[in-house]
Amino acid sequence: MVDKFGPEFIKAACQKLIRDSEEMARAKLKALPNGTWRSRVYASALEPKTRKAQLIPIHVEMRKEDDELFIDLTGTGSEMNNDMNSTLPSTFAHVTIALTNQLFWDVPWNDGKMVPVHLTVPEGSILNCRYPAACGAAPMIGNFLVGALSECLSKMLFAGGFKDDVNACWTTWWYWGGPGYLYGGHNREGLTTAQGLYDIHGGGLGAAPGRDGVNTGGHMNIPSGGIADIERIEMQYPFIYFTRRHVCDGSGFGKYRGGAGSERLLMIYGSTDASVDFRPYGAVPHGAFGLFGGHPSGFGGTRVLYSTNGLMEQLAAGRYPPGADEVVSGKWGQPVVPAGNPTRIPLPEFSLIADFTQTGGGFGDPLDRDPAAVEKDLAAALTSPATAERLYGVVLDEAGKVNLRATEKRREAIRAERRSRGKPPSGKTSSVGGAVAGGKVVLSFHEYLEVVSAGNQLVIRCRKCSHGLCSVEENYKLYALEIRRDLEELAGGRVTSGEPYVGCYLEYACPGCATLLQVDVYCPSQGGETPLWDIQLDARSLSQKR
Repeated sequence: MVDKFGPEFIKAACQKLIRDSEEMARAKLKALPNGTWRSRVYASALEPKTRKAQLIPIHVEMRKEDDELFIDLTGTGSEMNNDMNSTLPSTFAHVTIALTNQLFWDVPWNDGKMVPVHLTVPEGSILNCRYPAACGAAPMIGNFLVGALSECLSKMLFAGGFKDDVNACWTTWWYWGGPGYLYGGHNREGLTTAQGLYDIHGGGLGAAPGRDGVNTGGHMNIPSGGIADIERIEMQYPFIYFTRRHVCDGSGFGKYRGGAGSERLLMIYGSTDASVDFRPYGAVPHGAFGLFGGHPSGFGGTRVLYSTNGLMEQLAAGRYPPGADEVVSGKWGQPVVPAGNPTRIPLPEFSLIADFTQTGGGFGDPLDRDPAAVEKDLAAALTSPATAERLYGVVLDEAGKVNLRATEKRREAIRAERRSRGKPPSGKTSSVGGAVAGGKVVLSFHEYLEVVSAGNQLVIRCRKCSHGLCSVEENYKLYALEIRRDLEELAGGRVTSGEPYVGCYLEYACPGCATLLQVDVYCPSQGGETPLWDIQLDARSLSQKR
């Protein structure tokens, strides 16, 4: 092409492509409302000195002003004395991934689209580590950053009416740690095994406005990835699978639930030196967010090594464990949690490994889910009967069908419980006098909230019951009912290691109709603003639309 058209033409053409991308990116930003969106997610990693899980808060503030986007990662945790750090170039690359995935997907992929984007990352943080900090796991911490950015983008895009581009998180784990997926040793033929089982390429995708997330649909950062065929795995690795199936209660609960990930239970067979990487249990949902009352994560799935005794004899008799949830109750094995959290653990022959992949976050209040959809999920073992009643408020009759009258009664009881447990952080449920009827809708920025012009004031009110929470200049969560939900209460027990959870859910419900507006993951030990002002609209620009 250079020979045919000359270097000056080629250079000018390339520069035009970059200018075109910048113009298209600015036009996309211009079409979105001005405001600030915030997200806070958590991860964990091994602290080498204590050999325990160290929590990592990742904080994103995304401010959109006209055709410029300002991203500030202040508040993110400090760099660590392990390899779970990211250099500034790696962090910028992951910011580019998030924006290309969700905001600029229809803009030509060159650096022009990043010209209107301004990034602030404090030096010495885990996302801008100082030399000579180790950074081998930068893609892993970057993956959680992409999730936090996605929460801000989803809420901004929803406010701008781009609902087809809105998704809850794709990369959520109810907890982190236990046996990993990087295996080593030899198989039955004596051939070296030194590779991972990348079932994470088939994780559940986040829920969206109007539909559930896709089950075992992929990985947000690896669109062309795929999980391996079980028979091929069994040929290459010293494993025998007993199950690989969707995780029951694993996806984020909501009006539209997140996509289910998969879980597996396999036996070590034909090897005397198999081993796997091991991480301390981080007892808090990782990288998790739900949208507009949807739960950030489900609590299904187990990741643990089980010791067994007499397993082969039971197999010979025609019995086998169908899933991790029946290993202990069926007396197939006992969980093994190695002392000191070594970086790798041996896998004795005939031991069992349980594992689960990431799942998707939910969208909307679970009590708004169609009871028929819950009944369908029950039939597919994606939801348990206990969860159907406790979180979705769906009651079944003796034939296993939805009892609509009992369901409505149960849902009202759950709303009443929200009212009795919830307390507004500000001490009052409204700063604008309660119900706000009529008025011009200026912006529908949330599944359940909108900005209306009421007299001389712009007010945030509930779209379902017209309860006015506050003026647009205030954090709506200050006037919502805040409910601190214990994670052990939700899951019905502690993590596999027996350790208590280190975080909780902060639920925010409308004082009028008790609809869930937002569910945040919060770790008190890590500090940070509470309630987090996740959606801060620009009052000045909205006033011009009155």
